[in-house]
Amino acid sequence: MVSVPEDYQWSSYRYYINRKKPNWLTVEIILAYFGENILSAQKEYHKFVCAKINQEHENPLKDVVASTILGGEDFVNKIRNKYLSNKKVNRDLPSLKELSKISIEKIIKGVNEALGEGTNMAKKASLYLCHRYSGMTLREIGGYFNIGESAVTKASHRFNLQLNKDKKLRKQIELIIGKLNLCNV
Repeated sequence: MVSVPEDYQWSSYRYYINRKKPNWLTVEIILAYFGENILSAQKEYHKFVCAKINQEHENPLKDVVASTILGGEDFVNKIRNKYLSNKKVNRDLPSLKELSKISIEKIIKGVNEALGEGTNMAKKASLYLCHRYSGMTLREIGGYFNIGESAVTKASHRFNLQLNKDKKLRKQIELIIGKLNLCNV
């Protein structure tokens, strides 16, 4: 892309190795890892970056699970459960939608534990909850359940009508939703 990192126009690297920087950019936090004196820290940072050029190295973000929270799956789940479980998805916070996604497998496992594995009711409830809470596309959900996209919508709608009529079933589904910390995506 470029011969030296400071030539890449979309990087702030050049400001880390030069005293002139925009007033909105904070470089001191990172440079503090390389020295107490700003000039020596800039030189050390420059050496650090140059040592990595044309060398094989492991991507530090390879195990990142969610782009808004840096860390492994266990860490992201801990943050999700501690701080995001009561948050409603907001169209102004698209990252919250991404963090709120839950796998189809996890939903089905939770439903099977509550309603009994392999029952017709468990399958209907699983499809309904996947449609409402997984964040997956209709095609993905339909592919998982071996049905078409419109069948996902129709089956989910029929189950919702059933929930409106059956208070006991609605209570069971609410318990599953709570246990899985599901939120609409």
